[in-house]
This record gives sequence, structure tokens and C-alpha cells, in this order.
Amino acid sequence: MYLTTDLHTACIGAHEGQDGAVIITGTGSCGFVTVQGKSKSYGGHGFAQGDKGSGAWLGLEALKAVLLDLDGLGPHTQLTAMFTLHFNTQSAMAIAEQMAGQPSSSYAKLARMVLDAAQQGDALASAIVKDGARYISMMAKRLLAFEPPRLSMIGGLAEPLQPWLDADIAARVAPPKQPPELGAVYFAQQSLAQE
Repeated sequence: MYLTTDLHTACIGAHEGQDGAVIITGTGSCGFVTVQGKSKSYGGHGFAQGDKGSGAWLGLEALKAVLLDLDGLGPHTQLTAMFTLHFNTQSAMAIAEQMAGQPSSSYAKLARMVLDAAQQGDALASAIVKDGARYISMMAKRLLAFEPPRLSMIGGLAEPLQPWLDADIAARVAPPKQPPELGAVYFAQQSLAQE
């Protein structure tokens, strides 16, 4: 039996067992690089204290903005109409009650609405997405400082976030060669060969 993290196997799979870096942007967010036997990870601190740029983070930030808008204490955003339809209520308190105690996956389900509103030019949604993408771009720059031969992004937000990344980072992102499951196979083969 060989033990490692899902982040490590995602990286190994993305680069078919070779050195490289990977950023996962789904419900959460994190980055990992392995070059010449040395590895480093960034982010992945969990919801709600971390995972900036993730689906859960986008959903939480948007929800906070919508609640402020509904209470008349923050700027108007088209997210408000989208969220009130989604939650089937016009009440900030009713939305807050529906989301109380919900897991990160419930917040991540709101991310597509945030991305849609940003694409449609909503200033507040755009600001949230740009802030998240700036963080992911910063993480990519930290990973690229290790000079990996490749950088891939995986996860549900990898594709929709890519146009929002810094142009130099977006240009460096290559599609993953294999899924994380095959990364686990590569890892087992590599571990066995080292025995």
C-alpha cells in the first residue's frame, strides 16, 4: 500500500507521471508542484477560511453581496434577481436561513450564477470573479517559480476561470493529460519501482 494525497495524484495524472504543476479549482482551490523530487503545495485551507477563487468562495462572496443588496446596505447587483429566483424568496433572512450550516458544496452550486453575471457585465459579480482569478494567477506564479515543465488546471471551474486569469498565466495552462485516477496508478508504479 502506498499513501499520498489526492492533490499529488492529480498532478501526477495531469503530466502522465512526469514533473509538473497543477491547480485545482472546483468546490475548493489549491495548487501543487513537483520538480526533481521536490514538492510544494499552496492553498487548500478549506472552506470558509481559505479556498479563494473556488466555487464555494465565489458563492459565499456573492451571497454576502446579495444579502447586503436586499437589506439596502450594499450596491445593487443582478445577482440579487438570480439568487432570489434560485432561493424562491425576496427575503434576505429567508436566504440566510436556507444557507445556514450548509456545506461548501452548497455555496459552490452558486458559482455558475456568479460567472454568468460577470460575463453579462455585472460590476459586482465581475469584481468577485476578478478577485478570485487574481488569487489563482498569483498561485500559478508561485508554482511556476519552481520551473515545472507544464502547468494544468483541473476541476469544475478550470475552464470558466481561465479567461479571467492574467494573460501570461492563461497562456501557460495546458490541458491535463490524464485524470487523477490514473495519477494514482502512476504513483503506485513509481513507488513500487523505488523499492
